[in-house]
Amino acid sequence: MKIMHRKEVFTLLIFAYIVGILLIVSCISTSKTAYYGGTMFIPLKSSPEGVKVILDGKMKGFTPMTLEFWYFKTKKGIPNDETQERILKIEKDGYEPYILSFSITGKEYEKIPSSIILKKLNDTVKAIDLLGKEQQKTQELIETKKKVEETLKENEKLEEEISLLKEKKDTQEIKQYNEIIVNNNQYEYQIIYTIQTGSFPDIKAAEREFDFIEQTLEENQLDYLRIEKVGIFYAVRIGKFKDYTTADKFIRIIQPQRSTAIILKAYIKDERIIKLYNESKSSAR
Repeated sequence: MKIMHRKEVFTLLIFAYIVGILLIVSCISTSKTAYYGGTMFIPLKSSPEGVKVILDGKMKGFTPMTLEFWYFKTKKGIPNDETQERILKIEKDGYEPYILSFSITGKEYEKIPSSIILKKLNDTVKAIDLLGKEQQKTQELIETKKKVEETLKENEKLEEEISLLKEKKDTQEIKQYNEIIVNNNQYEYQIIYTIQTGSFPDIKAAEREFDFIEQTLEENQLDYLRIEKVGIFYAVRIGKFKDYTTADKFIRIIQPQRSTAIILKAYIKDERIIKLYNESKSSAR
């Protein structure tokens, strides 16, 4: 076995060191020809102070602070993350969060006020928010798109219901309606504002929706929760509000759990109610 002298060992080490340096310089040089980046600074103040600052789901600190993050971009027209959508959330327990979707090229962050004022939540809204807070954090962007698609489908169902009712002029319901208009010149049924969370061709699907609402909301929010037979559909509805404003306040509570919920102007018709919350609760006891 050949024994290497100290001088030979030293020469090999020097050679390996030089090769390593050349490889690192080559990688850095290659990287610089393709990528370069920048740092974004966004000053943030809020009232109250000391609220969480979250960027793209990651905790960054508490206000007041300057939000700092690095982004990369590439040369020669290669796609970069200056156009990437980023989600900024400023939140504190007991307050409505401030959420901003922005990109560096879009400069939406320039619309951030000098001091972000968070609105305090009342106890009812706070309780509903806590029910699905973790799930809502991960789903809020997906739900926005889903809400639009489901609302369009719901409108198609409602249009179909209206079409079927117009075609069935000889049904007992339409005859009774016409008789009331002719003889009394007024509606027999009281018109209300109500919230519909879903409409289903199958009673079992409507019952599952009914049970979900019952388990999700507080006891004092379940007033007039019911399943109604409307045409060929089974509609799950809740509440009877005298005006649109009151109904709109309540739908903001339920929409985080049921994004398909819509406000309807409808008649109270006891004969088409299949299931009512207070009655189902009494029978369960």
